[in-house]
Amino acid sequence: MADKFTVLITADLTDQGLAILQGSDDIDVQKVNPANMQALREKLQTAHALIARDDVVIDRTLPPAGSPLCQGC
Repeated sequence: MADKFTVLITADLTDQGLAILQGSDDIDVQKVNPANMQALREKLQTAHALIARDDVVIDRTLPPAGSPLCQGC
């Protein structure tokens, strides 16, 4: 198991919601601009969770094989 779980955020969260995530000792919060697909793909290689906006299309091909998000892909 990882020392910290990486949570990738492509959405605008409230300050309160973001503070809850950032205040956890076992969560590493990383923000990424969803318009930058290359950066999104790179960050997804190590992400354990994804918080995305409705307009961000996430399908089975986006998380790379072998990434924590792609269990069973």
